[in-house]
Amino acid sequence: MFRLAYNTNGLAHHRVVDALRLVAELGYEGLSITPDVGQLDPYRLLATEVADVRSIARDLGLALSIETGARFLLDPAHKHRPN
Repeated sequence: MFRLAYNTNGLAHHRVVDALRLVAELGYEGLSITPDVGQLDPYRLLATEVADVRSIARDLGLALSIETGARFLLDPAHKHRPN
């Protein structure tokens, strides 16, 4: 089933929980999350943060996906490296 979703790259200066509420209000059916510094940073991520995002998304009826195109996540000196 196709769902219209938005990506957190377009909401880089919003917290993920705020992005969830915003895209739901705008009529999107899902959110594609790019884990990155400030957006569910995988190097500092807590299990409670994941649970909170999952719970809010479920309450809002939003599907979630992960998009792995974070620019400097693996190498802070080189964009999209290693690829």
